[in-house]
Amino acid sequence: MQVITSPGKYLSGYELFISWRYLRSKRKEVFISLISIISITGVAVGVMALIIVLAVMTGLSGELRDKILGTNAHILIFKRGGWIEEYRELDHQIANAEHVKGVAPFILRQVMIQANAFSTESTVKGVMIDAVQHTSDLAANIVQGKLDFLESPSEDALQPGYGILIGAELAKTLQVAVGDTILLISPMKDDTSSWPVPKRQMFEITGIFEYGMYEYDANLVYISFLAAQEYFQIGDFATGIEIKVDNIFRSQQIASDLQYTLGYAYNVRDWTEMNKNLFAIFRLYKKAMFLMLTLIVIVACLNIASTLILMVMEKNHDIAILKSMGANSASIMRLFVMQGLFIGVVGTVIGCGLGAVICWVADTYHLIHLEGGVYYLNYLPFRMMPLDLTLVAISSILICFLATLYPAKQAARLDPAVVLRCE
Repeated sequence: MQVITSPGKYLSGYELFISWRYLRSKRKEVFISLISIISITGVAVGVMALIIVLAVMTGLSGELRDKILGTNAHILIFKRGGWIEEYRELDHQIANAEHVKGVAPFILRQVMIQANAFSTESTVKGVMIDAVQHTSDLAANIVQGKLDFLESPSEDALQPGYGILIGAELAKTLQVAVGDTILLISPMKDDTSSWPVPKRQMFEITGIFEYGMYEYDANLVYISFLAAQEYFQIGDFATGIEIKVDNIFRSQQIASDLQYTLGYAYNVRDWTEMNKNLFAIFRLYKKAMFLMLTLIVIVACLNIASTLILMVMEKNHDIAILKSMGANSASIMRLFVMQGLFIGVVGTVIGCGLGAVICWVADTYHLIHLEGGVYYLNYLPFRMMPLDLTLVAISSILICFLATLYPAKQAARLDPAVVLRCE
């Protein structure tokens, strides 16, 4: 009689025990057990797909950010309407600013490059070796040769006097290697003609770099700052100044402070502003994919609800017996909620585990390669964030919990007198 009059003392024990018994497979309940397995599988597949897609979107965004910031500095400064003549003074002023780790002037122009029977358009960037190592990862990405511009001017334009660094994809296009020479061609004003005439100058390939981002590896070359000034006949000027800061996520505030300090004559832009549209698209896609794939989890949770509804119909007699022995409606409701949560938690754990393993293997071994000429990257990156993993797990379990409420309430509302009278 103690169990009948005071079931609360044994509440958690018998609810958990009966929930587990209901979930175990018996000969006459194979169909319900099969639906439970299908429900677990559905939740696992939905969670796994959601984790993989979020990892891809996060990986693409993060990898692009790292590649862009490895090639370009965090902040760029240009002079409105012209070249920067006072770049040395600005270099010294900015280097002493707070949060600034590196400053480097640069020259940026478009040219045609010719080697053997091949030619292509490219972007030339003139840099100072010592300065550029504090603003980019160029030195770390040299895969052949070395970071050296020779710095030996030649009076003969068709004899290489300076060195040049080219990307790995560009080297494949031109079919050249370290030690070969290439020809830079660019229209220049000439005293003998009122029209620009092509200027031709040879450079020796001293190194080949590979950032892993096709756009840079196929279209960017580096020459020395002095060689760029001489070749483009611009005098002692710079196109702009690039800056590296100690915290990329504070670059916008640092750029704003520099803009205020330097005044309207200069245009200061940080990496978030220069790539705003690109990263905005990734954030939008990530949110959209999260919402779309959450529907898969919701469909799987509907299977949980259907499983519990069938179980309530199957266990009408058992529920009536429990109520007649003293179990209250809240206890019966918790009994079926436990079953649904068990299915949801098991499916979520399996899905999280499978998703994490697949993402790690695919990212570690670069299983999915991309066509460099079409996409920015050479492979598809997978990057899992703890926050994304936690959000997916919590959302999945919460949806599963909500799916159990209706069948659990239906079980709690059963009238034992009506059920037993019909036996």
